[in-house]
Amino acid sequence: MKHCDICGDITPELLLTTFSPTEIRKAIENGFNPYEAIPKVKNSAATLSAKASGASDIDIFYNWKIHALSDINDWSICTNCLLALQVSSSSKPSSIKKETEKKKVCRSCGEEVPDEITVCPCGGSAFVAVETQFFNKTTDALKKEAGELYRQGENLTAVGKFKEALLIDPKDASLWTNIGGVLMEVGYFEEAVQYLKQALQIAPNLGPPGRMLNQIKATDFDITSISPISIDEVRHCVEKEQLQRVRKSICEEPEAKQRREENIRKYVEEERRKVQASRKSSGLCVMCGKPFGFFGQLVGADRHSKCTEFKY
Repeated sequence: MKHCDICGDITPELLLTTFSPTEIRKAIENGFNPYEAIPKVKNSAATLSAKASGASDIDIFYNWKIHALSDINDWSICTNCLLALQVSSSSKPSSIKKETEKKKVCRSCGEEVPDEITVCPCGGSAFVAVETQFFNKTTDALKKEAGELYRQGENLTAVGKFKEALLIDPKDASLWTNIGGVLMEVGYFEEAVQYLKQALQIAPNLGPPGRMLNQIKATDFDITSISPISIDEVRHCVEKEQLQRVRKSICEEPEAKQRREENIRKYVEEERRKVQASRKSSGLCVMCGKPFGFFGQLVGADRHSKCTEFKY
């Protein structure tokens, strides 16, 4: 059983058709748009979540299109999506498609290079054409959107915005740090470590990534064998990862969900322990953080008698 790479349905492998990246790119160039051709994709949780966050049909399609055009892996496609792909590809181009200027971007470093260049200054020789429509916002604007989503509790959608900003400015260590911090809070420790280590590679003297890695280590999570994630890997999964995260939250395997919830519990407990230790050393109630009265100080209590619930 495997997921269809277009609609996400779990399908027996015998019923899946394999498409090469070249075939997928050709279908897109001929006008294939899953958000128009496949009702299940149009009404999926990922699409509805993106729209609820303010994304337009064009934004959603272009984000998916950028992923699809840069993906280097074979696609597994179910029967329903295969039929829609064949019909759409043979019909007129999608009405959502726009003619836009394209940038030639190095797969290795993520930098834009002139069309006539065959070898990037970084040594990379593999390139991808990126439409400027995808980069119609500044990193500051995307950071602002991500911050607002984070404040609304849309953590993984915020991560997606930070990743879009990374594709524009992969050398911004604060972006890698922000992604790692959010992933840590929601229990994705392994992914968080990948981003935090990359932030330290870019800015070794930056304080927050190191402190966050120490927080993860304090929960007895082994970070030594985890390598930093590359900008190339980020580029390949910007949209696909968002879809996978939404599906995972809906039908996450019990063991994976239990591990993630345990990570969150350990992280919260460690944060609480540090806050309580700080309050105690300052002579405050370890539960509510407010000062003691004279009698409480006299008997050396560490909490008010009525405080039974911890508050930040």
